Formats: sequence, structure tokens, C-alpha cells
Amino acid sequence: MPPEVLMALVPGRCLLGYWLKRAKMSQTELARRIGFSPQVINDYVHNRRTMNLAVAATISAILNCTIEELYKWNTVPFSELKSRQNDE
Repeated sequence: MPPEVLMALVPGRCLLGYWLKRAKMSQTELARRIGFSPQVINDYVHNRRTMNLAVAATISAILNCTIEELYKWNTVPFSELKSRQNDE
């Protein structure tokens, strides 16, 4: 029997735009509230950057959602996740 492959979750497409619309909040307003430039928020919305845990927690508290709801999540073999971390 082949060994079990351990899977890891990695963030996929960002859903921040959806949550901003739901909260009736602009990217500029969110940027002001967390002290970031509007360009950084725009980068999150358009998947050019991935939020770190602290930013995701802060934004999820403001938008009344969970951290997990800010992204679509993909599964990858854990060994691939480890190699991705080595690339950073």
C-alpha cells in the first residue's frame, strides 16, 4: 500500500473584493482604517499580494468574516508546501 500523502491548505483567489462589497466599504476606506496604502489593498483584491496572518485577522475583524473566508483555499501535497517555503 502506498504511503498516505499529507495535504496542506494554501490560499488561492482572494475574496476581499466580495467582502468589501458586502460591507459597503471601499478599498480606500479599508486602507485608511488599517493604515495601509490603497494600492496594497488593491494588490490583495487582485491577487498580486497575499495577506499575512496579522493583516488577514485585522481585515476579517473589520469586515465581520473569518480569516478563512478571505480566500478560496487549495490543497497541495505538504512536500510541495515545504519547497514553496524554501523558495521564499
